[in-house]
Amino acid sequence: MSIPSAHLRRLGPVLVTLLVLMGAFIVTTPSAVALSSTVVISQVFGGGGNSGAPYQNDFVELFNRGSTAVSLDGWSVQYASATGNGTFASNPVTALSGTLQPGQYYLVQMASGGGDGTSLPTPDAVGRVSMSATGAKVILVNTTSGLACNGGSVPCTPDHLDKIVDLVGWGGANFFEGTCGPETGRTTAVVRLVDGHRETDDNGADFSVGEPNPRNTAHARNLDLPSVSITAPAAEEVLTGAATTIRGLASDQGGSVAAIAVKIRRSDDRLYWTGSAWSPDETWLDAEGTTDWTFEWTFDPASQDGSPGYAISVRATDDVGHSSTANVVGVSVDNTPPAGAALAINSGASHTNARDVSLSPAAVGAVEMRFRNFGDAVWTDWEPYATARVWTLPGGDGPKTVCAQFRDEAGNVVEAEAGITLDTAPPTGAALTVNGGAAFTNKRTVSLSPVADGATEMRFRNFGDAVWTDWEPYATARVWTLPGGDGPKTVSVQFRDEAGNVVEAEAGISVDTKRPNPAGTKAASVRRGAKATLRYKIKDPAPSSGKATVRIVIRKVGGKVVKTVTLKGRPVGKSLKYRFVCKLQKGRYRYFVFATDAAGNKQTKVARNTLRVR
Repeated sequence: MSIPSAHLRRLGPVLVTLLVLMGAFIVTTPSAVALSSTVVISQVFGGGGNSGAPYQNDFVELFNRGSTAVSLDGWSVQYASATGNGTFASNPVTALSGTLQPGQYYLVQMASGGGDGTSLPTPDAVGRVSMSATGAKVILVNTTSGLACNGGSVPCTPDHLDKIVDLVGWGGANFFEGTCGPETGRTTAVVRLVDGHRETDDNGADFSVGEPNPRNTAHARNLDLPSVSITAPAAEEVLTGAATTIRGLASDQGGSVAAIAVKIRRSDDRLYWTGSAWSPDETWLDAEGTTDWTFEWTFDPASQDGSPGYAISVRATDDVGHSSTANVVGVSVDNTPPAGAALAINSGASHTNARDVSLSPAAVGAVEMRFRNFGDAVWTDWEPYATARVWTLPGGDGPKTVCAQFRDEAGNVVEAEAGITLDTAPPTGAALTVNGGAAFTNKRTVSLSPVADGATEMRFRNFGDAVWTDWEPYATARVWTLPGGDGPKTVSVQFRDEAGNVVEAEAGISVDTKRPNPAGTKAASVRRGAKATLRYKIKDPAPSSGKATVRIVIRKVGGKVVKTVTLKGRPVGKSLKYRFVCKLQKGRYRYFVFATDAAGNKQTKVARNTLRVR
């Protein structure tokens, strides 16, 4: 693209060898100074009318590659041969007129070298110069006065150079911009690249040889707008943090990108970011770079979250003022992490007896989650958010902590943790007694005494039952009902701690509801002061411990009880004796035998007989 106003156009120096009477010396032609115009010579054809030529007339085409209209009134196109001594003023000057709009072409018809070829499109100006078909010098000048120089044998003065708007030297010419343009023929022209937009102040680089294509002001306008794009952020992208870098690319085929500007508009109130505040005035902010540009956007802390979004626009301007824009919409800023982050292990249990546990993660707005055991340096990979997850605790009994991180779509992260105690050892010292350890009972309802260190719950069953009672809080006393029927009974108990570890104990007792039966008494006679022998026998139906407690009561006939004795652990089923020194008064007595078995059953009837003391 053309150099902006106030910039200088570089013209290639040409060495001219002048022979003088006193000797020879070399002079370098002065550099031409370009004017601040965006009108350029876009095409030159010098083979008009020649044999095989496509057009009957030579022509010079101009083009406004800028962004504003340019008046050509008082301007002219001037011609000089490639290396001859004639000046631009030596050839007919072609005056121009009218206003050339941006992207508009202007056709200057010149002389014809013969009758071949078709007519040109209607020219916008007509000149009389017969141009070379292979190479020459053509200048666009901001005056109608011919310049008395040729840039070669007759160098152009600074005053001349100030009047030259554009210069094309081709086909071995000795006056040109940068490097000389390529040589042409009867059927070809020098054509400015990119439909006239290319302008780097180098004829060799800006022009190529091609088929002539004359265009006048009636031809469709051709605006070479710069191309610009935003590569980040993307539309609908959610940004996080305190700032972001807006970045993108820009290019211009005909010239160069001169400037990049960025505009940020808040969607809810349609205010514009000024770099420090929001304003109702449309504001464009300069970006860094041109073809690969960036803009650092520091968020406004007071408004970065919760806004419905931002529209970001970028504008690229080229070296002649053309501009184009690109936009992304729906960009939002989110620095708020997921809410309500929480984690539970085994539904909030305080203890577990297994390393494999169930996690219950929760976080509103989370889309991903990851985990680690406390103390581990490495997290699991991010995985889709879910409300349940199996997890393995580290080995060894004791307190364990699991950490969870939750991440939302914007990348905001929040953390939660939960603890549980791993306990794989069951309660210790598990024991159970029935009725304080008694071996027999005559009642089905008994008192249990369960004991286990570390137990928090317990449950019971009678031996042989398939079903346990429900778990109940641990206690050291419990009323229990034995199954019906006499005989040995066993009660089982299970103790469970907070971790769920279970240990079992049991205890037995015999149920005996059958009464003992005293019998086998015999009449006894004894001298006072001698040993008396009372005979008896205890019968006790099974089940029986084989022992009974015997109580013998002696009563005077027709009188009071004179003696009572209790004998423990007496065998049953055998003939027994009770002997004592008789100090009773002489007379007649009766003795009674009572029996209680180990289960507490008392005799069905009392055995009795007589005792005579002499």
